[in-house]
Amino acid sequence: MSKQERGGGKPSSTPPPGVSKVPLGSSTPIWNDPMFIPIVIAVALVLLTILFLLRRKSKGRIVLLVGPTDVGKSSMFSQIVGGKNIETVTSVTPNEGEYIPSNGRAALTIKDLPGHERVRIKFWDESKVGSRGIVCVVDASGGNKAIRESAEIIYTVLTDPAVTSVRPNILIFANKQDAPLAKAITVVKTQLERELTTLRMTKSAGLTSIGGGSSSGKFLGKMDKDFEFAHAAPLKVEFAEGSCNLDKKELALVTSWLDTIA
Repeated sequence: MSKQERGGGKPSSTPPPGVSKVPLGSSTPIWNDPMFIPIVIAVALVLLTILFLLRRKSKGRIVLLVGPTDVGKSSMFSQIVGGKNIETVTSVTPNEGEYIPSNGRAALTIKDLPGHERVRIKFWDESKVGSRGIVCVVDASGGNKAIRESAEIIYTVLTDPAVTSVRPNILIFANKQDAPLAKAITVVKTQLERELTTLRMTKSAGLTSIGGGSSSGKFLGKMDKDFEFAHAAPLKVEFAEGSCNLDKKELALVTSWLDTIA
């Protein structure tokens, strides 16, 4: 029998050797736990990922046909949607119709935007968000003026934040290949790259002259390098040529592209 038991005293509160005494009601702060910081970082990453997925815009089912006036957008529209070429006039409102892919995928809405600048910008702003694809139609027979006009529109497409955030597929189509002076798509591509390099310099100089340090649009291409369409990544830009004035077979490359992105 212990001395305490023999003497009727209270049990000793002294802990056994090697065991520290912790006051009742006390606890180690959670931020002193070595796992606290890793857990906080993991939770923050999960929340940021969820926020990114919720805010990220998704691709819709609309494919836009864009380009200056008289490049053949409406003829392309009538061939793709109606399967035949019809005589068209300059439109001031979008044409809209349905394309059924040949591979069984869901239908696409084809939207032909007017080419006149006054109305083109309005309908572009209304239609660009969430587009699945954009076809930039170029008049391959129109000379340098046609290239400059098309380059202006392509510049807008490639630098628009609504486009760069969703990353729709982009097709540049060199139309009117049936014309005697039409340029092949390889030539059109090279001339567009040259014109886009000039446009980039002009627009950057314009911002500097008015005291603007930055633009809401994305910088086109790579700094200190002439523009190439390969520099438009992560946007995917593809090329095709043909004639919307002939039968639908001339647009086989376009319909094949539509089937792929559907």
